[in-house]
Amino acid sequence: MTECAIFQLDRAIMLNSTPRDIDVAFLFIDGFALMSAAAAVEPLRAANALAGASLYRTHFLSRDGGWALSSCGGGFPTTP
Repeated sequence: MTECAIFQLDRAIMLNSTPRDIDVAFLFIDGFALMSAAAAVEPLRAANALAGASLYRTHFLSRDGGWALSSCGGGFPTTP
């Protein structure tokens, strides 16, 4: 599945000589599932790394900002 997505991304980059940054925001609520969040964020990070460019900019948000704590104790620093 990942190889297919990477291939499609690579093809899209080749077809579009000036890829645009895409902003993706994640809204975290205390007690969120860390594995689910990581599964959503990691493909965007990998796409940037493979492309050698910033195709996706991730933003981590929460109601009050600060550290959003997951159900297992991990988390993300967020902005309000």
